[in-house]
Amino acid sequence: MRNFKKGRLFGIVGLSLLLGASISINADAKVKSTRSKNTNTVIPVGNKVPQSVDIVLKPHNTKDLNNYTYAVTKKENANFHKYLTPDQFASRYGQSPSSVNQITKYMKKYGLKVATFKGNLIMNVTGTTKNMEKAFHVKIVNKNMDGSRQQVNQDAINLPKSLYSKIMSISGFGKLQSVKSAKAIVTSSLKKMPNMGNFSEKTPNSTNTTPQKFIKQYNVSPIYKSGKNLGQGKTIGIISFTNVNNSDAYNFWKQMRIPVKSNRISVNHVDGKKGVWSGYDETTLDIEQSGAVAPQANLRLYTSSGFSGVAAFNNIAAANAENKADVLSMSWGLGEAQIASWQKIKLLPKAYLKVLNLLFQQAAVQGISTFASSGDNGAYQGTQGKMSNGLSVNEPSASPYVTSVGGTTLPNNYRINGKTVKITKERAWGDDFLYPGIKTLKTPSIIKQGLYFMGGGGGFSKVQGLPAYQRGVSGTQTFRAKQMWDYNKGQLKAAKKYKTVTGIRSGRNLPDVSANSDIQTGYKIYISSPNNGGKGKWQKVGGTSVATPQIAAGSLLIGQNIGSRLGLMNPALYEFAQSSNSPFTTLDSASNNTNLYYTGQPGKLYNQATGLGIIDFSKLNMSFKINSLS
Repeated sequence: MRNFKKGRLFGIVGLSLLLGASISINADAKVKSTRSKNTNTVIPVGNKVPQSVDIVLKPHNTKDLNNYTYAVTKKENANFHKYLTPDQFASRYGQSPSSVNQITKYMKKYGLKVATFKGNLIMNVTGTTKNMEKAFHVKIVNKNMDGSRQQVNQDAINLPKSLYSKIMSISGFGKLQSVKSAKAIVTSSLKKMPNMGNFSEKTPNSTNTTPQKFIKQYNVSPIYKSGKNLGQGKTIGIISFTNVNNSDAYNFWKQMRIPVKSNRISVNHVDGKKGVWSGYDETTLDIEQSGAVAPQANLRLYTSSGFSGVAAFNNIAAANAENKADVLSMSWGLGEAQIASWQKIKLLPKAYLKVLNLLFQQAAVQGISTFASSGDNGAYQGTQGKMSNGLSVNEPSASPYVTSVGGTTLPNNYRINGKTVKITKERAWGDDFLYPGIKTLKTPSIIKQGLYFMGGGGGFSKVQGLPAYQRGVSGTQTFRAKQMWDYNKGQLKAAKKYKTVTGIRSGRNLPDVSANSDIQTGYKIYISSPNNGGKGKWQKVGGTSVATPQIAAGSLLIGQNIGSRLGLMNPALYEFAQSSNSPFTTLDSASNNTNLYYTGQPGKLYNQATGLGIIDFSKLNMSFKINSLS
């Protein structure tokens, strides 16, 4: 959890910002929604203030695109692994060059610059406020809302009718300028070890915080045996919104005694700016952890100066356009409830999720595998508003074209306030087993806030439909849950008595797979001060943002081993899970196995706490190898 102070964002930018209606957790274990009076003070925006807007173009042949997205994943299909280049994608599914030229010509008439990403889906338009207002026929203003300043377009966009048929969405006029309210909070897919007084970890393996733990736990080593499958000639793409000190990563690998390829890190500052440092620890761990699992792979960072809808679209579009990355890793997300609230106040366009899905489809048909963290607040990802039982999942992790990564915790002994808790086997990550000790901790409420709601994200999307690859898989449309929090009139309150809940729900199920994410059984990263690649420090971190780049790197090694990109992996993953030699260990226990709500479903292949379960990468490699044979 990160706070805004004096307009500066502490923590990874663009994850889950709650404006006006934020969730807070009191020391008496109640969670309530708070709202202050909205003054809506309007302040003019200077004529020369730089603006950046995305025009999202309507794709062509969407039915064929949907079919081709899955055709390239099916061995029996004639298009199996016949991935497209960005130019081929543009020709088949993007807007025509004549449409792009028509829109470009119009924008240039008003002194605006236009850059179109390969694929012909995203056109980035930049220029001054004055010229934007003339081109789009809007008035751009700032509004003070709940102590925060937000830029919006005061009236509807009005373009020539000849352009509308080619445009799907326009994003960028709505953006956050500064935040003063203490109620505005940001949550991250990165968790650090808090100072919890007499909370201690007692285990013989407590110092095992290196990437080797992941490699050993999930059986990656056999893929390395030939010495040829270390990521040579392959690229891991990181989608983020901050800078990074490259030297931190090299120091990390050196001190971890991991022989890596030199000069392997490159950065694409997509918006052309130097970038921001708030939350750079998130980007640092993405690079360090993925680069450790695939030590000879290239690492390509796609970053912008902070999060916005435009930044998210452009970073992914840039990766697709370059087509260098074989896999993409994303350790950021917004709860679906939060997205809805941002859309209401025009911070995100109504088509936000549709645009992301379209970009992920482009990546998939180009053979790029995309991974996203499911979040670190269990089944309550950025919950606000009238959500069913207060439950919510993360986007873009819920996209059907992304492999969603959930969290587990490893065997460990804990001692908290004189109480000892022993975890004997890998289970879903959720700090429910620490609740008795957390309740009696004499520590600031902000610490309890983090501890009560630490767990791997998972559940049912209320926006994304059930994808074909999840249909018919036991457990995907049913659930079993341990209700520890009651939700009533916008409030979450600790239940006096826990109860088991079962039922049927629809929508995209997530996560797809899981790995160790608990802070207590987490990993070290090495990080120095911003703009200083010198002496740094070691931090212990956790979160699904650690597991995500690790799994992305492991998957890259499999693609290298079979000699092909893997594209959208999910159809194969669910097919393999139903085989007699499944590469997954299903964590299906109904007890001591919750992500703060959902539990395992005994005897079923899937559950919303850990998905298909944990991966044996050696077996998964063999499954893909067999599947790739003609």
